[in-house]
Amino acid sequence: MNDTDGILAQYIPLRIKNVALVYISDNEEAAIGGDIFEDFAIIDNLALYNSHFEWVIDSERRSDSYSKIYDGEPQVFCAERRHVPVLDKMLDNGMLRLPLISVCYGEESIMLHDVLLQDLAFDSRLGVVKTPATLIDSSLKPRAGYSALSFHKSMSPQRINERLVDVPIEQRPMIRMQLHNEYATALLIHRDLLARWEAMNISEVEYVLHEKALSLPTLLKEEFSQLSCCGDTFYSFKEYQDNINTDKVLVNAVAASDKASGDLELETLITKCDSAISEQLDEYFIGLGGYDDPYFIAFEVEGASEALISNIESEYENLSGVFLIDDNRGLISIDSEPDEIKQFAERLVAFAGQKHLAMKCAVFHHNCLGSARETYDKTLKLLTEIVDSDDVNENVKYNDFYADD
Repeated sequence: MNDTDGILAQYIPLRIKNVALVYISDNEEAAIGGDIFEDFAIIDNLALYNSHFEWVIDSERRSDSYSKIYDGEPQVFCAERRHVPVLDKMLDNGMLRLPLISVCYGEESIMLHDVLLQDLAFDSRLGVVKTPATLIDSSLKPRAGYSALSFHKSMSPQRINERLVDVPIEQRPMIRMQLHNEYATALLIHRDLLARWEAMNISEVEYVLHEKALSLPTLLKEEFSQLSCCGDTFYSFKEYQDNINTDKVLVNAVAASDKASGDLELETLITKCDSAISEQLDEYFIGLGGYDDPYFIAFEVEGASEALISNIESEYENLSGVFLIDDNRGLISIDSEPDEIKQFAERLVAFAGQKHLAMKCAVFHHNCLGSARETYDKTLKLLTEIVDSDDVNENVKYNDFYADD
């Protein structure tokens, strides 16, 4: 943590990325012979998402009283979403790629591939138990070589600094810390282990957290444990199997390229993933927790948006973030009730009008189960729709999965 001394200064919260979305491309859909919606009663051409990699011992016996920590006896774990028939066609007798790190139901235990456990040791005071696991994936194939780590003990920050001061770093790679809410804990990972995983190109962990997530007083106030976070979106099943995330490829390409905007390869990526985002905005997306569901308000003004952003930050104090996208566009993130967000958006348009700026807004409610970057892209698409609309009287457009109408 960045604002404390002692042992805790060596740790940051562990954030395990879920799989936000995996799409099946048109070519892949054609190759398996038709409409995947016969196999999925869900929208958005969605093939996989996080619940395919959240593990339970037996989903048919799952209940609120179900034990979410394990005692070391070998267990068979099932994916929470037991079977996805279309995977049988997509895999063609192959194996589904599983994450090297994922969560168990309840987020009180984590699932790791044994290759990541080879050099890990835990002092007995931490109460960590390793349970050998066989995983039954969403194509119903058994997978060996995994273990669940259960953290039976949690300690307050004071006890961590007092009790673990003589424990070698190598024997405390992860610790579970008690938060102010007696029902909430945080799993912390040592910075050295995190750096080692990053060098190994382990993609299921967030390595850059928002500054607020690195503040001990802020973390202690969290009402829920936040182990999992919004993860990557894959634009085809092959991209998922190859672990190629187009959004990251785009950002890296933009950062590394000095070529003209007419570069066909780069232009294709930009068309697919909208535009590269600022480092500040990217850090904000990374810092969103697994329970965060703010509203994104993208706006465009006929004039310089940078000066308007300064005025917005001064006028409204309850905003989660205000970001400059380009000369004429900005993004606001705000936690709000569904019945209040429309009033806020209308007040925002009126506030810009007082500054003699014509504003158009798109309001999109982020679903905490999805990718913040995906929500951002959809918000910009909605903004484009209202900016290009022939209705001069329409200033705000909404998309809210909680809305009643």
